[in-house]
Amino acid sequence: MKLVPDRDCDDCTVCCHHIPINQPDMVKLPNVDCEHLMKNGGCAIYKTRPETCATWYCGWRYSAALTDNWRPDKSGVLIEFSLKGLPSAFQAKSGLNIKIVDKEKAFANEEFIPFLTAQVSHGIAVTLSYGRDPGHTAASAFLNHALKAPIAERSSDAVKEVLDWLMNELENLPKKKYKIENKRLVIDE
Repeated sequence: MKLVPDRDCDDCTVCCHHIPINQPDMVKLPNVDCEHLMKNGGCAIYKTRPETCATWYCGWRYSAALTDNWRPDKSGVLIEFSLKGLPSAFQAKSGLNIKIVDKEKAFANEEFIPFLTAQVSHGIAVTLSYGRDPGHTAASAFLNHALKAPIAERSSDAVKEVLDWLMNELENLPKKKYKIENKRLVIDE
């Protein structure tokens, strides 16, 4: 996949906070600011940042179909393309993980519900992740089956209702808490 030309992160640092990293060159807890994130935004080690950071981009950076409104700090949505953890019916297809980092911004984006509806309607596997507790992973749910009926009804309100209910459920689920031990993320028991 290629990056959208002339599109950069600017002052968006959503990934620097929400994404967990467990790589030899970098370890960072989920939903915690990276130690290199500067107070006013930006990376203190940008020119020498680890390969993990230098090669990771969110879905907004890859998809020209996503307007500037979809930049994660503006939309409250962090999109990742993924082939991992998909149900068997979707194994040969692409998938999206939609991580909600700001529920109000996500629902305020007029493109959010139509985008999710289009992805599910086209058979793209879509996972919704929600949860912002420091050091804890976000809980996730597969959206395709949950949204099947409201999409068939062509009801944006019903889709939003299911998403709202699902986010409340995900927020209340127990989440794995992590700590850094020996330069690795491990479950904090």
